[in-house]
Amino acid sequence: MFRVTQLEKYRIVIWYRVWYCAAMEVTRKITIELPEVLVKKALKASGEGLTPTIRKGLELITAAKVFEDLRRWRGKYKSSVSLARLREDRR
Repeated sequence: MFRVTQLEKYRIVIWYRVWYCAAMEVTRKITIELPEVLVKKALKASGEGLTPTIRKGLELITAAKVFEDLRRWRGKYKSSVSLARLREDRR
């Protein structure tokens, strides 16, 4: 009969925590249908694989929404920092 030593038991617990708790984000597996031409163009433009390309596209959509929300605040928010002070780091 196989007997698990105390050291092996802790190794398994640590391995589980590293791979499934700390290192991995919560992910969602999806199935999507995309036009082949669009996929080929996106892969060529990104220079990466399919998953990183799709991930980058989703990040860009999210960023676009944030910038759209920020544009709505234009002219409605009073800042105590002058425009000249904001541009100082560009010199």
